[in-house]
Amino acid sequence: MARDDEIILALISLSKIGTEKFIEQLKLDFHTNFRINPNVIMKCFLQCHWMIKFADESLRDNEEFMLKAMETYPKTLYYISDRLKLNKSFILKAVNTNGRVYNFLSPEFQNDTEIISTAVKRNGFIFASIPRKFHSNKEILLSAFIDGCDRYNGNNFYTVNGQYRFIFKQVPKALKSDRELALSLVQRFGYSIYYLSRDLINDREIVLKAIENCYFSIMVVYKHIFVYRDDEIMKLAARQYQPSSSLSLQLDRKLRREIEDEKYSKRSSFSWNKYQY
Repeated sequence: MARDDEIILALISLSKIGTEKFIEQLKLDFHTNFRINPNVIMKCFLQCHWMIKFADESLRDNEEFMLKAMETYPKTLYYISDRLKLNKSFILKAVNTNGRVYNFLSPEFQNDTEIISTAVKRNGFIFASIPRKFHSNKEILLSAFIDGCDRYNGNNFYTVNGQYRFIFKQVPKALKSDRELALSLVQRFGYSIYYLSRDLINDREIVLKAIENCYFSIMVVYKHIFVYRDDEIMKLAARQYQPSSSLSLQLDRKLRREIEDEKYSKRSSFSWNKYQY
């Protein structure tokens, strides 16, 4: 039997053209044992996703097997057993494995707060698919942003910003003025200040947190007069930018001197300590 499995797997691998016909024949002519074999079925599935329908009922009721399939193909949900379709615990695992599974759930599960939070945390873009009544839920909204925040490392700014821009299009106007939410967001991804209300863009604490997290944030607030009058904000922004940048030219001469002295002091201290014996 083990040898037969190897032959079948080899045939599937070689069957680049006509895979569907091959597996259809496999279903009709081969022993049932091949359809309950997870290795054979998974190999078929990876060649052509909808081939999961040929899996035996025992595999469709196997949580581990079906979750593995859902990692790459969320529509696998259609082929799971009736028992698993009604199992909330399994559905939570499914949306945590692949947030896009949410799009194929029953209306009952699509209106479940816990499932929604899990799905958007896994894939923030799912926020656009949830019922509008949940768009004003701060916990769910923050969960949607967490997906992008967790992936932000300073080098993928445009990718994360694209996700934020997409989500903010769905956000009610009132939440764009929520200070508590704003602080949570700018500490995770500073440039989210761009999407906040004008009042919050003028909030000193929010501006500081935003610039500290992402130096691009200064481009959102640099036209505001209070920014230029605040030494702490300007010094923080200048440290983030290169000395020759246009921002540094806006700094008061005294401030620029302080910043340069501070940088020189750090360099001198480092150089001295480096060669101490």
